[in-house]
Amino acid sequence: MNTQTICRIGMTGAALAGILSLALAATAARAAEPIAITKDLTAVQSCAAVGQVRSYPPYFLPGADLKDVRRQAAALGADTILVLSRAVVTSGVAYRCAK
Repeated sequence: MNTQTICRIGMTGAALAGILSLALAATAARAAEPIAITKDLTAVQSCAAVGQVRSYPPYFLPGADLKDVRRQAAALGADTILVLSRAVVTSGVAYRCAK
């Protein structure tokens, strides 16, 4: 291996590391945005559904079910959850609403 090859590999690795850090920063910024929880269907009428969310017991702390569905919604790029049930299993639909 000559020095040109080593330099190319090093520069490629640095470029990939830079791209990865930008992607992680964007994901962290999106996850930091609050995700609204609603039971009101009219609150999401003008929103786009992006997927379903569900949380299954056991729940060790109060509100752990909502934290779990918020995490799932963030992974889908949602900003609002319409909660359909909070009986045993917490379920709902994740939406992306224009703001």
